Amino acid sequence: MDKQELHNSICNNAVFSFARSGGKGGQNVNKVNTKVHISIPLAKLSGLSEKELELLTNKLKSSINKDFEIFIDCEASRFQEQNRKIALERIESKIISAVKINKKRKFFDIIYGKYKDPGVISEVFAYIMALLRKASLI
Repeated sequence: MDKQELHNSICNNAVFSFARSGGKGGQNVNKVNTKVHISIPLAKLSGLSEKELELLTNKLKSSINKDFEIFIDCEASRFQEQNRKIALERIESKIISAVKINKKRKFFDIIYGKYKDPGVISEVFAYIMALLRKASLI
């Protein structure tokens, strides 16, 4: 994944639409189009491999519409320009976090000094706790 290329493609291909933000906040949000709706066609995202695009579509199914566009709404601020910046940051971080592949964690077994699977560690821990209970130390 090329983050700079991804950032540039998001900035260049983002489609903005604006609406009135409702609810609390006084007269400004009810009169001015401050709410930002941003959408980006998945086909125009560059900087991602085919595998990363597939991972993105699987993880963000709820944020992808029928036209294969990823979208997000933002009404965090009273000002349209601030909402636009926030929406761009959110959609970029959403894409990056969805594409990021989490590495499997290894658990360190203190007794043997080797990497073990979590099942062995819990068995050893249960054994030690049972010994401590028998010795009335707990």
